Amino acid sequence: MPGPALRGRMLQLAVYSTPNASGGGLPMVIRILSGMLGVAGLAWLVLLFSSRAILVSERIEERTFHERLVCTYFTGSGTIRKEYLHTDSGRLGRAACPRWETVPPAQ
Repeated sequence: MPGPALRGRMLQLAVYSTPNASGGGLPMVIRILSGMLGVAGLAWLVLLFSSRAILVSERIEERTFHERLVCTYFTGSGTIRKEYLHTDSGRLGRAACPRWETVPPAQ
């Protein structure tokens, strides 16, 4: 049997380890979600106050004699649409949409 001084230390260790043994639970989920929302909010503010836009959609539309590459970009305050001539090789026109686009100034 341990002495009274050692028994007190063992009790203190058990008391201090009880909250850590519960696994975190809901506070950890809230912390992760708030971190993700914070990063998304910061990215939105950067797009809103910059002159850049990020690609959100890319599709190919068939026309009579050619194909058009239609790119949709998110600017922070809305979306813009750009159209390019599409070729698979990219020699004449574009094979894929650029990931970033410069937003034209408001008129």
